[in-house]
Amino acid sequence: MHMATRERTAGEYDCEPATTRRLESIPPGATVRHVDQLSPAELEAFLARLDGDGSADDPLEAGSVVVFTDNVRLE
Repeated sequence: MHMATRERTAGEYDCEPATTRRLESIPPGATVRHVDQLSPAELEAFLARLDGDGSADDPLEAGSVVVFTDNVRLE
Protein backbone atom coordinates (compact mmCIF):
# COMPACT_ATOMS: atom_id res chain seq x y z
CA MET A 1 0.00 0.00 0.00
CA HIS A 2 1.32 3.43 -0.92
CA MET A 3 1.31 5.88 1.99
CA ALA A 4 1.68 9.51 0.99
CA THR A 5 3.21 12.14 3.23
CA ARG A 6 2.09 15.68 3.62
CA GLU A 7 4.38 18.56 4.55
CA ARG A 8 1.61 21.12 5.15
CA THR A 9 -1.86 20.80 6.57
CA ALA A 10 -4.86 21.80 4.48
CA GLY A 11 -5.51 24.60 6.98
CA GLU A 12 -2.33 26.32 5.82
CA TYR A 13 -3.89 26.97 2.42
CA ASP A 14 -6.58 29.48 1.53
CA CYS A 15 -9.02 27.02 -0.01
CA GLU A 16 -12.65 26.04 -0.26
CA PRO A 17 -14.30 23.54 2.11
CA ALA A 18 -13.28 19.94 1.54
CA THR A 19 -15.62 17.76 -0.50
CA THR A 20 -16.02 14.16 -1.63
CA ARG A 21 -17.01 12.61 -4.93
CA ARG A 22 -17.76 9.07 -6.06
CA LEU A 23 -15.24 7.33 -8.30
CA GLU A 24 -15.85 4.71 -10.96
CA SER A 25 -12.26 3.49 -10.59
CA ILE A 26 -9.30 4.22 -8.34
CA PRO A 27 -6.56 6.33 -9.93
CA PRO A 28 -3.09 4.75 -10.13
CA GLY A 29 -0.89 5.80 -7.22
CA ALA A 30 -3.80 6.95 -5.04
CA THR A 31 -3.62 6.36 -1.29
CA VAL A 32 -6.47 3.94 -0.55
CA ARG A 33 -7.88 3.27 2.91
CA HIS A 34 -10.97 1.40 4.04
CA VAL A 35 -13.34 3.36 6.26
CA ASP A 36 -12.45 0.93 9.11
CA GLN A 37 -8.86 2.21 8.99
CA LEU A 38 -9.77 5.83 9.74
CA SER A 39 -9.03 7.24 13.17
CA PRO A 40 -12.02 8.61 15.12
CA ALA A 41 -11.12 12.17 14.04
CA GLU A 42 -10.72 11.11 10.40
CA LEU A 43 -14.04 9.23 10.47
CA GLU A 44 -15.81 12.27 11.91
CA ALA A 45 -14.28 14.47 9.19
CA PHE A 46 -15.20 11.93 6.48
CA LEU A 47 -18.83 11.80 7.64
CA ALA A 48 -18.94 15.60 7.77
CA ARG A 49 -17.73 15.71 4.16
CA LEU A 50 -20.50 13.31 3.14
CA ASP A 51 -23.01 15.65 4.81
CA GLY A 52 -21.56 18.63 2.91
CA ASP A 53 -19.91 20.09 6.02
CA GLY A 54 -16.29 19.40 5.09
CA SER A 55 -13.60 21.63 6.52
CA ALA A 56 -10.44 22.63 4.66
CA ASP A 57 -8.41 21.90 7.79
CA ASP A 58 -9.71 18.39 8.50
CA PRO A 59 -7.19 15.56 9.00
CA LEU A 60 -7.96 13.79 5.72
CA GLU A 61 -5.44 13.93 2.89
CA ALA A 62 -6.70 15.51 -0.33
CA GLY A 63 -6.60 13.06 -3.22
CA SER A 64 -6.74 9.95 -1.06
CA VAL A 65 -9.51 7.39 -1.57
CA VAL A 66 -11.74 5.99 1.19
CA VAL A 67 -13.44 2.69 0.40
CA PHE A 68 -16.81 2.08 2.06
CA THR A 69 -20.34 0.98 1.35
CA ASP A 70 -23.25 3.36 1.69
CA ASN A 71 -25.80 0.68 2.52
CA VAL A 72 -27.05 1.50 6.02
CA ARG A 73 -29.79 -0.22 8.01
CA LEU A 74 -31.25 1.67 10.94
CA GLU A 75 -33.41 -0.13 13.46
